[in-house]
Amino acid sequence: MTLGAPSGQTPSLAVRQTRGNGSETDQPGSYKCLKGTSFPAVADWKSFDKLKTINQPSMGKDAQNILKAIQSFSTPNQAILDTNQFHALILVQVVQETGGSATVVGDKGESHGLLQVKLQNHESPVSCAPSGCTYSDILKMLQQGINGHSGNGAPQAPGIGYWLGQTKGVGPALRSYNTGSVPDSSDLSVASEFSTESYVSDVGNRLNGIGVEDFPTKEWLRDNCGFKIPET
Repeated sequence: MTLGAPSGQTPSLAVRQTRGNGSETDQPGSYKCLKGTSFPAVADWKSFDKLKTINQPSMGKDAQNILKAIQSFSTPNQAILDTNQFHALILVQVVQETGGSATVVGDKGESHGLLQVKLQNHESPVSCAPSGCTYSDILKMLQQGINGHSGNGAPQAPGIGYWLGQTKGVGPALRSYNTGSVPDSSDLSVASEFSTESYVSDVGNRLNGIGVEDFPTKEWLRDNCGFKIPET
């Protein structure tokens, strides 16, 4: 599930289109339509602390516990990121998937938690009491999205930590997390029917520092970048 600005809002963003090789054009500081294999270099990402400042105001009442829980995770084995970079990635994935709301249910009831994992039939989603989510609830949600869950070898529903160790680059790892594979290694916007074409591009732009209030709508992304609006 992908959240952007409220429907109907016209973002004050100049689109940055891509050339055939995925390179970028236009002015900095705007949403970049990342196509092909284009993805921001890790060295260009905003730091975790900077991304926290940008995103925390929009993340709701559980923001402090979410940020604390993210920082409790170590970088997965064989991952290509250092700890700060890994925490930055998880933070913007949480914002991308749910905006920081632990009660979002997506994909026609199949996806749950802060990172919107699809659970197997014998597993139960982590839920919060009516009084609110505890730190333990939030930690378990993140564990499901980062570490994956159940199965020998490759988890039946691999987490982003698994994909970072299996794929060559953050962009392919994100496409695998959202789609379950990389359908076209030459174009990371290619997705399955119920996945999000803009997923890799969206997360890349969030890593570059675009916050929720300045993020374009799904309709804007369709009209300006050519990304299909995903099924919900």
